[in-house]
Amino acid sequence: MIHIPYAWSNFALFEFGAAGLVTLVPSTRFFLELMSSCIAWGTWLCDAIGTDDADQRSFELWFQDFQHVQQLRDLEDAEWWTQANRDLLVYFDSWEELQALAREADFAGARETVRAWSGRHVNATLRQWSELLL
Repeated sequence: MIHIPYAWSNFALFEFGAAGLVTLVPSTRFFLELMSSCIAWGTWLCDAIGTDDADQRSFELWFQDFQHVQQLRDLEDAEWWTQANRDLLVYFDSWEELQALAREADFAGARETVRAWSGRHVNATLRQWSELLL
């Protein structure tokens, strides 16, 4: 499963884990590169700030002033890049690396790691709910 994170936290990581899916995610470096691109945000944003795809420098300057840029630099707090989940995900640092991973990687071991994590997570969550409700 290739996933480009769009939120700090969502159900996707847990849904993919429950299905035993190995998830490929951009590295923090590549994610920030993508997010600093006018194309990544869509033409609506480029239009809103008065630039177009050809005027990448204007967009980069706008992005530097973006009020949440510090949060983007602190991606390690997001579930996709936190140290606790690093063994569950496969990171790629470019589109070319993603293509190579798709062609050449053997994800059998990673699938087992994801399945085992998901089982532990489900059991821990059920135990916590049980303690809360009973």
